[in-house]
Amino acid sequence: MYGALPEGAESENGVLTIKFTQSIHGGTYTCTGKNAFNEDMVTVQLRVGGKQASQNLVKLFLLT
Repeated sequence: MYGALPEGAESENGVLTIKFTQSIHGGTYTCTGKNAFNEDMVTVQLRVGGKQASQNLVKLFLLT
């Protein structure tokens, strides 16, 4: 991991979960997966609209 996740964001077993998204969660997230044979990386831009916390749940997965 290259930086700390913002408050309210959690990463477990390759899944990034953000409950009650807020503007602080917006930004660029990069997920890297690797094993003995290969490495893959994906970068996504998460944009969060509005000023109040959302009741939406955001989950980002790296599928290989």
